[in-house]
Amino acid sequence: MTTRENDRASRRTPSPSVAYSEATSGRRGEGRFDPVGDIDTLVEIATRFHIRGDTQERIASEFGVHGSTVSRALRRARAVGIVRIEIVRPPRLADALAEQLAEVFPISRALVVEQDPYDIRALGTSAAALVQSMVVDGMRIGLSWGSSLYHTVRALRVGSVRTIHASQLCGGFPFAMPGTNARDLIEILIGGCQHATAHYLPAPLIVGSASLREALETDATISACLQEARHSDLALVGIGALDDELALVMYGLLTKNEQKRLRAKGVVGETCARFFDLHGREVADEIASRSMGVTLSDLAAIPSVVAIAAGTRKVAAIHGACLTGVVDTLITDAATARGLLQLALQTGEPPRGSPGLGRGRALVGDRG
Repeated sequence: MTTRENDRASRRTPSPSVAYSEATSGRRGEGRFDPVGDIDTLVEIATRFHIRGDTQERIASEFGVHGSTVSRALRRARAVGIVRIEIVRPPRLADALAEQLAEVFPISRALVVEQDPYDIRALGTSAAALVQSMVVDGMRIGLSWGSSLYHTVRALRVGSVRTIHASQLCGGFPFAMPGTNARDLIEILIGGCQHATAHYLPAPLIVGSASLREALETDATISACLQEARHSDLALVGIGALDDELALVMYGLLTKNEQKRLRAKGVVGETCARFFDLHGREVADEIASRSMGVTLSDLAAIPSVVAIAAGTRKVAAIHGACLTGVVDTLITDAATARGLLQLALQTGEPPRGSPGLGRGRALVGDRG
């Protein structure tokens, strides 16, 4: 090739430094980089766009690149498997059942999902959609524990909310399946938030004696955590039935003798390790004096308490929980909702002393 031909070729083909001059412009003073070719940068850009809700223009401005470069980076993130798209058909909502629950029980509203009663993942997806609409910037959120809550929190997308304050409503299990403890749920919840504070309660759910509980509650750290939990704007709780599948029983916090004693007293279920009977009356027991966490009275003072529970084995427990005056919103499945209405008819006892009786509202949505 002649010298003249070389000169022409060089003018036609930009040098690598010119071709990537835009993509390798300085990122906040950190030097030259290629956002499309760097895996860590692709992850960060994808997280900002898909999880936190930042616009491509804002991302481009912060990285010091053109908007088209961010668009290429997002396409690359999908191509290499960093971003995966899942299309989930929303479960059908049983509006009529939800309306009946809100009329029969002293709760503010109900969401009933037409699904397999044992498909708690689908329930969590529906619950997350509702909870997501309730979360606002700066909100204080309290969490208990449970598999339904786990699937709810996993499905939540709070990236558009800048600040969240998350608290444990009660102590933890010494050992349990991943995701069961409130601490695990808090970490999942705040993981996609830009700014978050976590208030962990460094204590067991049930301790050895009432005197030990009292001593622990005088500790400055534990006292501050409990106070933060009591001041939650929104509480997400599960409901447990007093059977052998209850987490307290499965993980050894409640002995068989204690379970038998509670049954003899009429206990049908619990929330946050606070026990109640079929009619929503709290049942006094020495276990309550050893429980670390918020009380039913504390929960009743929280502006919004969302209970997520499903399964026909929990019908009596959910019935009792809805009559405690604690639950504002109930999220459950259709089979459980029918069981609740049938049990309420059988007991013949009207919901006791609630100003919201008959004024509840169902969450009516698309039937998919």
